[in-house]
Amino acid sequence: MGEGTTVEKKLSDVKSGERVVLVRDYQAVRQVVEDHLMNMGEIDIVVRAHMWHQQLDIELEDSGDSLYEFREKVEAAGATASSEGTFEGWYTGEVNMPRSKANLRAIVDAYDMEEVAEHFNDVWDANWKIRKIKREVVKQLKRQAADALADHDPNEDIVLHDDLDVRLSDFNPTDHEGRALVEQHTIQTVVSDIERPVSYVGKWRQRSD
Repeated sequence: MGEGTTVEKKLSDVKSGERVVLVRDYQAVRQVVEDHLMNMGEIDIVVRAHMWHQQLDIELEDSGDSLYEFREKVEAAGATASSEGTFEGWYTGEVNMPRSKANLRAIVDAYDMEEVAEHFNDVWDANWKIRKIKREVVKQLKRQAADALADHDPNEDIVLHDDLDVRLSDFNPTDHEGRALVEQHTIQTVVSDIERPVSYVGKWRQRSD
């Protein structure tokens, strides 16, 4: 394979000395997208997207429900999830939106969130618009980083959302602190005989050893 070639690989096929492209922080990308929508005047999209958990925060504070009590209530209303971590993500707001519309409906019903129920489809659609743009931003920034590794500059703009006329050129490749949203790293060592939980994957950059 010639110099300047970029390929996608399974993690098990990565070797020491190879350079990889990865997203530093997906939430930072979402924040950049939301900030851009606000600057465009699309404030309603961002407000609707956050409405469900802002209301849930109020309901949880009023009820004093623990995570266990929250899970009991939303499961009784029909919510399903494969792990405790999913319920915790909803409870704390670390999850921007349940991936299932039925789960969002269960949370809304469990806590009788009338305003969210009234605008339910708008809340759902707003989150998916932001998710769609975020996915496209990530995809194109990763492509740009891969092109840089290959010393190739296509010098083209990409439309990320037709209806909103959001383009790749609207976004800086860095966050508010000047850190790259998508990074390039050189693999120093590959260790294959150690097992870690999935939750460990996002923590590798914080390891001190």
